[in-house]
Amino acid sequence: MPGPGCYQSPEFNNTNVQDLAGKTLPNAPKVKLNLGGQLDVPLPGLPFDGFVAATTRYQSRTQFSLNQDPNTIQGAYSITHLTFGAADRGGRWKATLFVNNLFDRQYAAGLNNSIANSTWSPKAPNTPHAVNTTEWLPPRDWHRYVGVRADVTF
Repeated sequence: MPGPGCYQSPEFNNTNVQDLAGKTLPNAPKVKLNLGGQLDVPLPGLPFDGFVAATTRYQSRTQFSLNQDPNTIQGAYSITHLTFGAADRGGRWKATLFVNNLFDRQYAAGLNNSIANSTWSPKAPNTPHAVNTTEWLPPRDWHRYVGVRADVTF
């Protein structure tokens, strides 16, 4: 079954073709921004200093399919990470508490849409059915997670 916008081309032995001139490349958002910063907090009287850091990544809508399938478009989203920590002034150790995907924004690293043919049916005779399936690939931080990191220099 040809995808959306396909037609049979006599120039290519009547195979299904699609003109993708000017269309979006797969997995290539028009806008992708990263913004981050760290605030160092001096703690006089203690042998270490504190810090707070945050990063935000924004991405505009993304088409994951070369054939421009409307079921493989993901809307724009942003992900924010937050970090708190302390570091030895001599640079020997650093302890960090982090929260990734602070606002628990769910998004996909990839989307795929396909048609699966099946001969199973609850009623005899088992006539073939075409089933449209959309699969998504979750990235590591598709849900919020919290962790602790320790860095030690010898």
